Amino acid sequence: MIWPPDLALSQRTEYNPAVSNDAGPPSASGDSAELSSIATVLDDLQGRVVDVADRWRAIEREDVSGDLYDVERSLRSAQRRIQRALNTLR
Repeated sequence: MIWPPDLALSQRTEYNPAVSNDAGPPSASGDSAELSSIATVLDDLQGRVVDVADRWRAIEREDVSGDLYDVERSLRSAQRRIQRALNTLR
């Protein structure tokens, strides 16, 4: 949803009701909990992607498995960066 509707197209921003400008400064403990949860999800996704990639590699479809292993490496990299941010917040 674009909000507010009366602004010129070049001045419009996406409206997100979950984000409030008066929310105050971020909370290290709250953000740590959220980032920890995201890291857990990334770990789960990593395992699931590898499971699928292994199935495709088993039938010698390196085109599919190779792409999926690339995705797994990207997820692993994202997880490391989130962990680095978490360590900084602690």
